[in-house]
Amino acid sequence: MVSANGICHAQVVRPVALGRANRDIAESLVLSTRSVENHVARIVRKLGVSSRKRRRRSGSRRKRGRMVE
Repeated sequence: MVSANGICHAQVVRPVALGRANRDIAESLVLSTRSVENHVARIVRKLGVSSRKRRRRSGSRRKRGRMVE
């Protein structure tokens, strides 16, 4: 069973990895900007990275030496 927070985290991860702003993510998911900020903070903490920029890099995969999404 997936919790409501799990679903929200999953919906927030991809736009963050694509470099979208919290405000844009909030509008597209019909959430408050603060809720998105909290999700991003939890995601960053769970991944053990020090910043959103590093989260973005870790969200991409390498394929034949190139970064792909």
